[in-house]
Amino acid sequence: YLSHFSITANFQRVINTADSLMKAYQLDKNKMILPTFMLSNSGPVESASLDSIVLFDIDNKRLHFSDLIKDTNILYYIDHWASWCHPCIEGIPFSISIQKKYVGKVKVLFLDNDKNHSSFKYAVKKYHMPTENCYRIDLEKNEIAYRRINPVNFIPVYQL
Repeated sequence: YLSHFSITANFQRVINTADSLMKAYQLDKNKMILPTFMLSNSGPVESASLDSIVLFDIDNKRLHFSDLIKDTNILYYIDHWASWCHPCIEGIPFSISIQKKYVGKVKVLFLDNDKNHSSFKYAVKKYHMPTENCYRIDLEKNEIAYRRINPVNFIPVYQL
């Protein structure tokens, strides 16, 4: 199951939610995550919508959001952030701790909202983020599609 939640201050709640979901997930393998759907406040998001979201990795290589969520054996934790957002930066260590705590069970994806690729790249290195999990979205070209997975207009936002 992928469920949407927003949180700006209580990061322990994020970790506790991941704990609860992992326990439930291990008990019932029939509740596999479907790679073609995500749940958001507006309901399921079809894979066609995910294909339309263009991202850039740390090397500025272009890829689609749907390319990142193909593994059906793990949960995806998405940290929506930006290099200029102080609360986002404060939350990065907690998101990284989820990745470390649930190796092989939860994959953390950092989706950056910066317009400038060099700002994104600099922040990833400065805050010791796992480069293989960091991506930048061009909101000017992807705003409508991106709002299907992140319908709120603020960051930080965290999703499972």
